[in-house]
Amino acid sequence: MHLSWEVNPADDDIAGFRISRSNKIDGGYVELTTEPLSPRTRTYVDSTCNELIHNYYFIGVFDHEGNVNVAMPVYGTIIDSVPPAPPAGLSGSIDTNGVVTLTWRLGDEPDLRGYYIHYSDSNQHTFKNITGYPLQDTVWRDTIPLNVLTEEIYYKIVAIDHRSNYSGYSEMLTLKKPDKVPPVAPVFTGSYNDKGRVELSWYNSSSHDVVANVLERKSENDRAFREIYRVNSMEAIGKYSDTQVVPGLEYEYRLYALDDAGLRSEYAGKVVITAFESKTLPEPKNLNIRVDTLKKEVQLSWDYPIEGDIRFVVYRSADSLSMVSHKVLKNVTTFKDFFHSNHRRYTYRIQALNAKGWRSEFSDPVSVVLTVNPPSKD
Repeated sequence: MHLSWEVNPADDDIAGFRISRSNKIDGGYVELTTEPLSPRTRTYVDSTCNELIHNYYFIGVFDHEGNVNVAMPVYGTIIDSVPPAPPAGLSGSIDTNGVVTLTWRLGDEPDLRGYYIHYSDSNQHTFKNITGYPLQDTVWRDTIPLNVLTEEIYYKIVAIDHRSNYSGYSEMLTLKKPDKVPPVAPVFTGSYNDKGRVELSWYNSSSHDVVANVLERKSENDRAFREIYRVNSMEAIGKYSDTQVVPGLEYEYRLYALDDAGLRSEYAGKVVITAFESKTLPEPKNLNIRVDTLKKEVQLSWDYPIEGDIRFVVYRSADSLSMVSHKVLKNVTTFKDFFHSNHRRYTYRIQALNAKGWRSEFSDPVSVVLTVNPPSKD
């Protein structure tokens, strides 16, 4: 620290000068000059000053008779424009209660005053000072809310010295918040029941952290739901065609979303569908007719592709009359019909019928003209 002063040129009784220093203005002074300075001295260099504390100087002048006068104290300032180095080693964690703990390495600067913590909810936004005063430590804790939609929080710290010089930012620290907010549930938008399949459509979850939209199914014979399909939310609409259905069986479908923290959404409604079941039986095939004129009977036979409790309705028409139900048979594919009139044209068709009332289409018709030879007179 370089000191300089002036005196009244007319004052020829000066015997010398003494220099004292303190880091407080109101006491604690230490004399720097072990020997008085000569009366002609006007400067003094203090090479022992401490740039990290305040430096107050007093100049005392005394005459040849030992009388002393002291000038007002003067504050000596050392110009310091060199900031501390950016803090290093920043690390941290967030526990399930939202308690944030940050740690970093202590800087080497002798004039280091402390650290400011800056944070942001987005690495693209401006970072804000959260401490408000320099921290004189390398550990800091805070509590943040967790019931928010942002998944991460970002921190940077800066160092400050006693001359209010700020360092640059430290490397940015990214901390993932414990996720306690479940995703938005997907919602069914439609269903279509067709032969051999059930078509489903829905809106996928709109949450940004969803890893899967999961479709579950339970039939009336099942005790619990099971997963049958999953898809992420890259597309707004989800679709699935369930071809593993049994006709006539009732199925229940439901949806939920799963996020990257393993949280599940609620089930937003359900779809209950009875799988399509055709109520039309296959028609009888290969209807064959034979006539035994001696016995005056018509013999019918046909094929049928399924077994079970099946009834067959024999329809008959005579000549140009309408076809009417003639006979109902159970679980047989043959029939004998007797006739008593000659020269009439009979037409037959067969229809299948089951216990549920389901019917087949009519078989192809077969016809015969019945002619009985008259008895011989011999």
